[in-house]
Amino acid sequence: MGIKLKISDVSSLLTQSATQIDATTRDKLHAARRNALQFQQVQHRAPVVAWLHEHGVLGGHDSHAHSALNFGLAALLALTIAGGWGYWQHSSTTDYSEVDLAILTDELPLHMYVD
Repeated sequence: MGIKLKISDVSSLLTQSATQIDATTRDKLHAARRNALQFQQVQHRAPVVAWLHEHGVLGGHDSHAHSALNFGLAALLALTIAGGWGYWQHSSTTDYSEVDLAILTDELPLHMYVD
């Protein structure tokens, strides 16, 4: 069977064949197609993403409550970043006061003088 059909040929053959089917069968096929398309459109999302979509954070509804929620989330993100940056800056500075005190009082152990 070396017949090669183009997509347009298949489409026209299906359209022609659909006119030859009786009305009840056509209605059942149409209902089955609608049911299949409805099932196909169901999107499964991660719970967090679904919640964000439901509350309009990731696109969707435009209302005052949603814009306040968006502002609150943006403020929380900014505070988290600022807090992390401040913590990182504070933790990167070393406190040399104990070493300085030991040098001044001559109480450094011997291994501190040896390289």
